[in-house]
Parts: sequence; structure tokens; C-alpha cells
Amino acid sequence: MRKRGLKSEMKRGLSPVIATVLLISIVIILALIVLLWAMGFIKEVIEKEGKSAEQACDEIVLDASLSEDRSEIYIINNGNIPVYKVEIIVKKGFSSIREAFEIDLSTGQSTIQPLSDIVEENDEVEIIPAVLGTAKNQQTIYTCVNNPIKIQ
Repeated sequence: MRKRGLKSEMKRGLSPVIATVLLISIVIILALIVLLWAMGFIKEVIEKEGKSAEQACDEIVLDASLSEDRSEIYIINNGNIPVYKVEIIVKKGFSSIREAFEIDLSTGQSTIQPLSDIVEENDEVEIIPAVLGTAKNQQTIYTCVNNPIKIQ
């Protein structure tokens, strides 16, 4: 029979400990990667007057029209949600021109915005409103991309 010394016992016992530590660290790293990946799918809730910003966007009622020479756009807020900013998109065939205006368009107010390029007869014009809400006690702009207002 062969005697085993203290040194060989240590050598045999060290390998399972290292393997266990490596497995635990790999699991922790994978869990962190999955957590960071999943955080990209969780939306931050922006509130406007006690509602989510998406609900506030559904309640925006803007009436807009072009001037006779099609160089200005008239916007009236007929809803009960104040609009903080509007983005005007003029689609000219396969290209588009985007202009953003910071305005404070409260309920019942109107504004006239000059356009940098004259809109032609067959151009499509859309207005995308944005509201100023709060998220984590900070003011945040929420753009209502799902609710464009089209002007004929």
C-alpha cells in the first residue's frame, strides 16, 4: 500500500475548489449580462399631469394649416394637454425636411411657424408634438411619434 502524503491530498482538494469558484463567477457574469440586456427593454415611465406620456399624447388635439403661400404653418392647440415642442416634417418625394421648434403651446393657444423651405402642392406635411413630463423627479421631453398630425 502506498501512503499518501499531506501534499497530494492538498493537490487533489484544490482542483474542485477552483472549479467551483470559476463556475460561480461565470454564473454571476452571465446573470449581469442578461440583466443589462433586459434593462434595454424596460421603458422609463414618463408622466404628464398624472398620466403616462403615451396617454397624454393620445389626448393632444392640434389643428394645423398652411398659409396661402405655403411658407408658414398655423398651429392651434384645441386639446387639454400643453405641447412643449413640435417637429415639422415636410416630405418631398423620396426626401424629407425636418424642423424642430421649441414652443410653449398651452391649451387654446396658437402659433405661426415659418418654414425654411416653401411647401409645394404635392408635398406631405406632418407635425409630431412633444410633451414635457416628469420621470424620476426630472423634467423629460416625450415625443409623440405614434400620433403625427397630417396637414393637407
